[in-house]
Amino acid sequence: PRSHQVPRSARVAAAARRPGSTRARGGLVARAVVAAKGEVASSDTGGHEVLMFEALREAMIEEMTLDPTVCMIGEDVGDYGGSYKVSKG
Repeated sequence: PRSHQVPRSARVAAAARRPGSTRARGGLVARAVVAAKGEVASSDTGGHEVLMFEALREAMIEEMTLDPTVCMIGEDVGDYGGSYKVSKG
């Protein structure tokens, strides 16, 4: 019966193993190596000059294209795209 679902779910949740800090953060921290502070990236990659909001938008599109689990959440996502139009679309 439905009347037993909440108490039963509460018991299951209370008995569940609590995540340690490492387990709770799993997947939230990038494992990729980034340039050390002070290093300058090479500019001979054939890139193009863009404004900051365009670079942010391109980076988000690139990441979402490469990894289908990446998503954007927020009240300005979509048609409006925020005040700087970074998340428009």
